[in-house]
Amino acid sequence: LVALDRAVRAYAPQVILHLAAAVGDRIDPDAARRANVDAPLALQRIALETGARLVVASTVLVLGLDDLVDADETTPRTRDPMIPYVATKVQMEESLDLARTTILRFPRIYGVNDRMILPQMLKVMRAGQMALIDGGRSLQSFVHVDDAAAACVLAMGAERACGVYHITGGDRVTNREILDLIADAAGLPRVTKTAPRWLALALARAYELLPLPPSDRLSRFRIKYLGCHHHYSIRKAQCELGYEPQVRIRETLPAVVRRSPTVY
Repeated sequence: LVALDRAVRAYAPQVILHLAAAVGDRIDPDAARRANVDAPLALQRIALETGARLVVASTVLVLGLDDLVDADETTPRTRDPMIPYVATKVQMEESLDLARTTILRFPRIYGVNDRMILPQMLKVMRAGQMALIDGGRSLQSFVHVDDAAAACVLAMGAERACGVYHITGGDRVTNREILDLIADAAGLPRVTKTAPRWLALALARAYELLPLPPSDRLSRFRIKYLGCHHHYSIRKAQCELGYEPQVRIRETLPAVVRRSPTVY
């Protein structure tokens, strides 16, 4: 943090854009706290001392993993974050001075150089271990990296914009649609296995109580992540930032999958 302080003061920026984070559902809690809480708070202190504006990336997961449809920025943050990543993002948001800071909440960000979401999904699908929760009817939120970047630029230029903004692609797309798009583009069989959400959650809870190595796939977090509705309103960002998503996932995801090195 000392080096960070020196670097920012040396460049004396008018706006600080903080995108770095420790991400994932199995990260070390201490590492998550240092990256997701300590660093943003240090940057806010520097911003206040130097007169710079601060724009910080967060996640829509701070609203929790229960069913959410058209959830806006007034939706309360979760009291059950489940994993260190979400817990530290909640702590970060609650610790920052929102009267002087802009927070952009993103869902899953996709693009050709994605090294996390798409590779993980393709790996599980190739192994035949992907299943649909409740038939895959849950609404899911994504944003293309180009739209995410455009939102950052808009936020940096909006001097009066403070507080929290949801940034998504605006699509109403189900988990089944996403998996079908990926399977078709990668030349894989479509996912047909399905399980009711209550059963998947019960199995995941039982697994977590057993003295077994952590599973890469079966956890309550991942079941709720895929099996619950997660759709967010972007009206505030549209009205106050002038944000309008340009990339539609149904038209773009197949090309992203085909260009991904993980397909071959």
